[in-house]
Parts: sequence; C-alpha cells; structure tokens
Amino acid sequence: MRRESTGWDDDTRERAIGSWSGRLSETWERIVSQEIAGQLFDRCTEEVRPTMLKVLVKFNEEDDKAFQEAYKRVSRWATRHDKSTALNYVPPSFDELAEELDIAKAWFERVKKFK
Repeated sequence: MRRESTGWDDDTRERAIGSWSGRLSETWERIVSQEIAGQLFDRCTEEVRPTMLKVLVKFNEEDDKAFQEAYKRVSRWATRHDKSTALNYVPPSFDELAEELDIAKAWFERVKKFK
C-alpha cells in the first residue's frame, strides 16, 4: 500500500487502510479459531480432542492481553466498524499497520507452538 498510495486522496487511503485492517482483524480471528479452538474441536468432524487441552493450559493472561489489545486496535480501523465522531478517528500510518502485522505474526508464532 505504501508504494501504491502516492497520489491517493484521503478517502482512497482510508478505504484501503480500512479494508486491510479488516483482513488483519479476520486473521486474528482465524488464528484463534485454528490454533486455539481448532486444536480442541474439529468443526468438520465434530471430534473433540481432549488431549489438546494442553493448548489452553499454555494460553496465559499475557497472551490474552496481547490478543485483546491488538484485535481492538485493528478492528477499530476496519471498514466494517462505524467510526464514532466522538473518537475523532484518524487512519493509522503505514508504519502503524506494519507494526500491527509484526505483532500478529509474533503472536501467531508463539501460540502455534502450544500444540
């Protein structure tokens, strides 16, 4: 986006950031559904995997806090959420987006080791 954004007006930039942020928000949801919940329950076969409870044991308050904070930030930028006028919304910079992607990657790398 950074390379393509030269010449974008504010609306185009905000739409692109909102779309990208929405996809990252969905990625956070997918990580939780596949790497945490998906280890315990297979939705396709309805198989419960009791031996994978170890995933929950390893998931701690720090993991939850990191998820909640990042998911909240990214979701707030997503197009699918209304931007309250009281918040004085300003789209994030491309550097902030890159930082959020790095946070998501690091969190994913950590929780996928739980299994």
